[in-house]
Amino acid sequence: MLTAKKEVEDKVKGLNIAADDYLIKPFHPQELLARVEAILCCSQLNIQTNPLTGLPGNISIMNKTEERIEEGKYFSLLYFDLDNFKAFNDTYGCEQGDEAIKLTAYSIIQAVEDLGNQDDFIGHIGGDDFIILTTPEKIDALYTQIIIEFNKSIPGLYDEEDKKKGFLFCKDRKGQEQKFPIISISIACVGNEQREFSHPNQISTIAAEVKKYAKSIAGSTYIKDRRQNETTN
Repeated sequence: MLTAKKEVEDKVKGLNIAADDYLIKPFHPQELLARVEAILCCSQLNIQTNPLTGLPGNISIMNKTEERIEEGKYFSLLYFDLDNFKAFNDTYGCEQGDEAIKLTAYSIIQAVEDLGNQDDFIGHIGGDDFIILTTPEKIDALYTQIIIEFNKSIPGLYDEEDKKKGFLFCKDRKGQEQKFPIISISIACVGNEQREFSHPNQISTIAAEVKKYAKSIAGSTYIKDRRQNETTN
């Protein structure tokens, strides 16, 4: 907002009606340009951030993965997905489903803060899918703490009766009544120690394959892609 009004009350009114900034005349063109660029940068970051968890979204994930590839150093990508989440969401509703997603984000963030590198990156792909970009020597400690903390916390989102039973009765995607255990977390790991990557899509494709296998195993599971001496074109 550009204005000749200098009083504090006028500034407060301007900001209260959703002005991003407040610039009083006369102003220097360079100051105006700098403020506009700062607002645009902030807006771009907001667009790329998941509104539920506040974590960076797909554009940032793609950019960060590309950076790791170009650096030429060893890195690992951990891909997280919840098991039996749809049944929980259908039974308890979207608000409680959001709580499960936020709990997952918290478990991941806490592990990285406790055990990760300073420059490790956490991204929220969307829904109940997350990633961490880290280094190979950190993955064992990270996934172990995440599984322990997640398994400890997630039952607290269930009613006492369902928690005691350890499962929900809910219709599956075919409309058939099925028994769904308490939510667990599947973790897939892909790295460049034995493979060459030239694009983030190659990594996401392999991560999806490994995650699919991890989800076929009951309970919270970690699976690492151990295929060696392959070059991904």
